[in-house]
Amino acid sequence: MFQRALRNDPVDLAIIVLSVTATLLLYSELTALGIVAWVIAYGALLGVVVTRLRPRWQGVLRQSVGGLVILTFAVTPPLTTDEVSSAPVAWLSMGFVLVLLSALPMIEAIAGYVGVRIANVPGLTVIPPVPLLKRLLHVVVLAAPALLFLLSRLHVDGWFWTLVAVPIGLTVLVIYAIAWLRQRTSRRTRSALPGALAALKPDFVVYWDAPANTGFQLAMWLPYLRRLDRPFFIMLRNRRSWNDAVAVAGDVPVVLAPTMRDVDELTVPSLRVAFYTNNAARNTHFVRFQKLTHIQLLHGESDKAPSYNPVTAMYDRVYVAGQAGQDRYARHGVLIDPRKFVIVGRPQVESILPASAGARDRPHPVALYAPTWRGIRLDSSYTSLDVAEEIVEDLLARGCAVMFRPHPWSYKDPSHRAINERIQQRLGAHRSQTGVPHVFGDEAERLRSVNDCVNDSDLMISDVSSVVGDFLYSLKPLITTAFGRDLAEFMAEFPLARAGYVITDDRATWAAAFDDALGPDSRRTIREEMREYYLGSFPADDYASGFIDAARRDIDGTPPIGHAEAETDGESD
Repeated sequence: MFQRALRNDPVDLAIIVLSVTATLLLYSELTALGIVAWVIAYGALLGVVVTRLRPRWQGVLRQSVGGLVILTFAVTPPLTTDEVSSAPVAWLSMGFVLVLLSALPMIEAIAGYVGVRIANVPGLTVIPPVPLLKRLLHVVVLAAPALLFLLSRLHVDGWFWTLVAVPIGLTVLVIYAIAWLRQRTSRRTRSALPGALAALKPDFVVYWDAPANTGFQLAMWLPYLRRLDRPFFIMLRNRRSWNDAVAVAGDVPVVLAPTMRDVDELTVPSLRVAFYTNNAARNTHFVRFQKLTHIQLLHGESDKAPSYNPVTAMYDRVYVAGQAGQDRYARHGVLIDPRKFVIVGRPQVESILPASAGARDRPHPVALYAPTWRGIRLDSSYTSLDVAEEIVEDLLARGCAVMFRPHPWSYKDPSHRAINERIQQRLGAHRSQTGVPHVFGDEAERLRSVNDCVNDSDLMISDVSSVVGDFLYSLKPLITTAFGRDLAEFMAEFPLARAGYVITDDRATWAAAFDDALGPDSRRTIREEMREYYLGSFPADDYASGFIDAARRDIDGTPPIGHAEAETDGESD
């Protein structure tokens, strides 16, 4: 327990040192100083633990076990004298509490036992976790040192010390009992799971491996996968994204398959097709099933690097929105058999309405400003948030009503979060002063979908992202940012930008782009041509049929390219 503090966090080490000091002072009969040191150490420990509890309740106290044990032992000096009646009982209670505190990492692990995770699988149930138990454990464990310290200072009879030990013991007992029941149920459910999935006779599976807070990857495709009217389930690989998957799955069965053995056993015989929404490394664990047709969907249409990742070549089919999606790979030197590509459109844009009037025809044209986040690497950062406040001021000066919808991950960056908040405050103040109907905060980011924002706007300013491709379907004026980049190189790398106007570090480009987008809109014809190139030519009244028809054909047995060739080669030998 002490090595963990030395290894992980100097704050934990400082608490241990302070706790040892308090113990030595109390045993040296420097009672006043000892009490002060104990209170400071306990307060520091409490503050650290509460801070760690905010994001999660699992595995937090184990880092503070050393401090808890020492602070609890520090209450024992009065037990070595005749100041406390029934001292042996108090010692037993104290020993019991110390043993439980020392075993806290194991107890927390048992309280957090997960077992098999399934949702919406007919005929199977699991006992869900009981978060209240973990919270109760934390409360009694954190309260124990303070209560024992109070009892020792007041020289309370030793039998009263059991009132601290018993609640902790009962809590641990209940945790063990429920964990035992959950484990038994989980094992039975896990044994029955392959059969239960097989009974569903699923035609396809959505194989999903992604970090937490990326449920949008599933959410954008599930409505159209449901419209295939074929039984299917979601196979999830990452425990951290379980809540994301269940939140968007609705009534679709979801199973967690964390190990290769799980993957093997849950790949039931009726499966014909596997859909993927990203190029996660563990996708290789599933493409090895050669009897399946493996189809990559990705989760957005853009000119960003993930849309021409060489890894995509390992799938049997690559669904792209338009011819641009296929040409993008070749343009970047990624050679994939052309027969693997299937143009299916971008079904998510089917609810986007075409432009009904020019932005110049409204007293306060609505400008949707949708900056992206910083990205993982500096060389793939396309965000304009560093100059976002200036962009907003320029739009306000032109009489626009601003709809501000930053990427949700931009809030993870403290500096960009601050920019988002300042812009929201500025728009709120301007709306109050002028009555211009700006839209921001929850109203733009939660209460409205991306498509709602597109339909409610007259033009858009955005960075390189999939939102640009979706907005293109509306044929409304589009402005793309290219800060910190050579314009010629930018246009070559991101040809979708030719559909609208581009603003750069040169402020002269801002005035030209805003004036044209809000006025004559000279690039309207180019957008019409590029919409078909990027998003296909499917009829507006049945746009999603491109995807639905292609998926049904693959499910119904059209052999995948690579597998068909392998079978032919085998017959010729």
